[in-house]
Formats: sequence, C-alpha cells, structure tokens
Amino acid sequence: MRVKKLFTDFRVILWIVVVVMAIVAISPKLSEQGISITSINASSPLTDVLQRGDKIYQINGQLADENLISKPYFGEVQLKTNKGLLFYQMNGTLGVSGIKAEKNRLHFGLDIRGGIRAIIEPENATEEMVQSIITTMQTRINVYGLKESLFRPVWSEGRAYIQIEIAGGTKEELIKLLEHQGKFEAYIPLKITNDQIEFNNKKFDVRTDINKTFELDGIAFKRVNETYVEALVYTGKDIQMVYLDPQHSWLRPVENGYTWGFQVLISNEGAEKFKKVTANIPVKTGIGSEQYLEEPIKLYLDDKIMDQLNIAAGLKGQLYTTPAITGGAKTQDEAMEEKRRLQSILRSGSLPTKIKILQMDEISPRLGARFLSSAMIAGLAAIITVSFIVFIRYRKLRLAIPMILVSLSEVLIILGASVLINWTIDLAAIAGIVAAVGTGVDSQIMILDESIMGEKKAWSLKERLKRAFFMIFGAAGTTIGAMLPLLVLGFGMLRGFAITTIVGVLAGVLVTRPAFGRIVEYLLE
Repeated sequence: MRVKKLFTDFRVILWIVVVVMAIVAISPKLSEQGISITSINASSPLTDVLQRGDKIYQINGQLADENLISKPYFGEVQLKTNKGLLFYQMNGTLGVSGIKAEKNRLHFGLDIRGGIRAIIEPENATEEMVQSIITTMQTRINVYGLKESLFRPVWSEGRAYIQIEIAGGTKEELIKLLEHQGKFEAYIPLKITNDQIEFNNKKFDVRTDINKTFELDGIAFKRVNETYVEALVYTGKDIQMVYLDPQHSWLRPVENGYTWGFQVLISNEGAEKFKKVTANIPVKTGIGSEQYLEEPIKLYLDDKIMDQLNIAAGLKGQLYTTPAITGGAKTQDEAMEEKRRLQSILRSGSLPTKIKILQMDEISPRLGARFLSSAMIAGLAAIITVSFIVFIRYRKLRLAIPMILVSLSEVLIILGASVLINWTIDLAAIAGIVAAVGTGVDSQIMILDESIMGEKKAWSLKERLKRAFFMIFGAAGTTIGAMLPLLVLGFGMLRGFAITTIVGVLAGVLVTRPAFGRIVEYLLE
C-alpha cells in the first residue's frame, strides 16, 4: 500500500510524465539511419535533386555508410533518401560526401557537427537595416545550399553586431557570400557622335564630363569615355525571379573549360527601358551569319563587370523580360560554385549597408564529436562518484540509487526541452547542463542532510524537508537571476549556457527535486 501511495503522489507522477515526454521528444529515429550529405560535386548526378543536409538512408537496399557512398557503381543504382526513392544509371562514384546521420531529434551546434561561426558589424546600421541584412543573408545561404544557419542580432553601446553560425561549409564560402553587397546593374553602351546620342528615336546632346551621370526620359546614363555613354536598363529591383531549374540554368563543357548560365525574370519597367535603349542601336552580322546589335549588354555586380552578352537582332526595340547571365571557368567545380554564388546573391538582393567581418572561426566536427562523447562519459562518471560518496556518507544504498536516477532524469528533461524549443546543443549548452546537474546534486544532498541529520532536533520530517526546499528555491532564484543578464545581453555561446542552466534549474525546482524529496520522505518513514 505504501508503494502505491508513493506512485500516486502528484510530484512523483509529474516527474515520471515529464521524463517520458523528454524520452519521446529525443527518441531515436531508427528508420532514418544513414548518411547526411555534407557536399556534392558539380559532376554528381544527384545535384538536381539532393543538396547539403539531405539524407541517404539506403543504397541498393543496404544501410548507407561512408564506404558505400564513396565506392564506384555501374548500372542502375537505387537510393532511398529523405526525398523518396531515386534511381540512377551510374558509371562511377555518386560524387557526394557525408557523415553519419543523427539518430535522434537533438539539434547539435557547429561546435559538435562542425561549421563556421562569424561576427559581422554593419556600417551605421539601424534596427530595420539589421533585420534586412539577416533576411538577405538567410536567402543567400539557403540558395547556396548551407541550410542550417543561425543569425543573432546583438546591440552593444549603440552599435549593432550580427553573429552568424553555419553548420557545414567553409570560411571561403561564407566570406564570398558576406563580402558582396549584391548591387546588380545592367548597362547598354550608346555611341556618341558629334556630342550627341540617338535614343528612343530622338537625338540628345550629351556634353558632360566623364563619369558624370544624367537622366533622359526616365533612364539614368553615365559618360564612361570620349566615345560612349552607358544606359542603366536593369537594377536589382528589376529582378523578379532567378531561375534555378535545369530548363533555365545550365552548365556545359567547352574547349578550354566549362561555361555556365541561368536566366532571370525582369520587371516590365526594366523591359521597357531595354526596349527604349535598343531601339536605335544598329545591327551587325557575327560568326555564322548570326545577327546581333552592335552594342552588348554589360552585367555588373558591386560595380565590377561580371559579363557582357551579345543582344540578338530580333530583340531590338522589344520588351525582353528573361535575359541570361553567363560565365565560364576552367573546371566544372569552379563553374558550378560561381553560378550558385551569383544565383544566391541576385536572388537575395543587395545589402542595405556595407558590413565588416570582425571574427570568423572554423570548427572541426571531429573535435566536437570527441568532446561530446568525453563529456557524456565524464558526466556519468561524476554522477556515479557523487552517489558513491553519498552512500559512504549515509550508509544507505537505497538513497544513492534514487540520486543517480533523478540526476540522469534531469539531463533527459533538459535535452527534451531543447528539442521542444528547437534549441541547439553546443559546447556552451553542455557546460550549462553540467552546471544545472551540479546544482541539482547539491540540492539533493541538502534534502538528504536535512532529512537524516536533522533528526537530532525536535522537528518532523516534513518540517525538515520544508527547510531544505526553502534553501533550494532561494539558491535557484539567485542562479536564474545571475543567468538573466547573459540571456539578454550575451552572444550565442553565453546565451546557450544561460538558457540551458535556467532550463535545468527550473526543471529541478519544479519537477525532479520535489519528486526526490517525496521519495526520500517515503524511504525514511
């Protein structure tokens, strides 16, 4: 009857329910064991379907591992992935690399999984600018394929900073995405004859200094030299869509390397400017009797010319809304990377202000994985050691065993809470777990000490437990109070430590320690 009374107590029931919920939250996904893709070669047949972060569960019915994804295949290959079943005719390797897929729902940070952490400072940024930068960078990084990213704005002494964390990727990739402001412009040159240009079926006087800008009929011009002016026909605002599908995006081998290209959808306003500017440009005959306008369209990114394209004669004076951006490189990987980078920048738009990279760190996933396993072993050993000391102190094994169970349950609850709030477990969070469990052990020793050693005074067991819980709640309050400044003002690592410690302390004072007090009360009655 006494055992039944213990397990019908509200505090014990709440503890059991919360622990079960935590286990369910972080429960292993056995069906999703396999490989998580970290990179895909440009020549891989999987590039059109899979990308970084996607999972390959099985290859030809076998559980995918590092050996299977790196070996060559010949003939039809069946892949079971998170995108469904895929079939390919192979004559070589898959062209991908990866790591073992996580077997649970925990979100591990780049300290453990590996990746890049950077801190940037926008120039003269307002709060609205900071949010705009974050939105733009998220789009760039997602289009580029680095899906798992985290951005945190931080204000200090009136200055804005942004912390960027990306699981996977390299410093070089992130620098390329950060350094470009993303200002896209397309110009068409017009020839100057007798200090005049012919534009929109009219002649205009363009006597002005070199590099000076002026406007005609709603179109901006600038004089670039004695012979030419350039008309601004497209800006980043005119780009309505950047095509990524194989029908409008390509990569082809040529004699000295590879050429790439993709189309963009231009606004009607941009197309109207193109129509006006090209209406009076003469036509010339090129190689193979193909006819083009005498002047090309020049594509600039951040004031640097990226390419210039011939304009087909049939587009003269026409509304042209789907121009193509092209380029080339010596190798296939370089061509694919350049194409993806430009697609990501053009699709995201320009940054509202310049940014300065203050700090950038690259984290090795192997180092993090070793630290995680070492921390788990050390934590378990610490709990067992403390429980052994408790057994020596009180000479009662029945008190040491509940302490081990309650301490382990606190770890489970913290991890379960991290899944529910979608919080990332990094090295700082692990330190927070250790700190929270440490305060939990202190509280349990306090409960035991008041319950057993307090027998020398004329207090009942309930009174002794009340004294213990008064001190426990007081200590928890001071701990949470100390963590709040780190939570509000700290950078990512400090915030991770603060959040994990606060969650652990709250779980202890609201769930595990009341249950432990009831268990101790039951064992000592």
